[in-house]
Amino acid sequence: MPLAATGSVDGSIAIWDVSTLRLRHAVSHDDAVTKLQWHANTPLFTSVSADRTVRCWDGRTGAMRLQRSGHQDTILDLAVSRDGTRIVTASDDGTCLVFKGVEP
Repeated sequence: MPLAATGSVDGSIAIWDVSTLRLRHAVSHDDAVTKLQWHANTPLFTSVSADRTVRCWDGRTGAMRLQRSGHQDTILDLAVSRDGTRIVTASDDGTCLVFKGVEP
């Protein structure tokens, strides 16, 4: 099923069913969503936020699969390994961190 996700400065993430153009799920962070990225060939995506957390979601169900923290300031960017097992983040605190992701 084709899915899309949009993040907002209010911390909300909308997961859309592209086939029907309808909202499928709404999930959220505690502060602005700064970036999200779908995992290759899966229904999973990872989001980062000004709340200093990394969260992985299942787009089919809206369930949070993992949450990671460690930054002292807003997370500005992320990259997810092809298999989804590693997540690299960059923050306004001047650091990059590597987190364990979701096992396939």
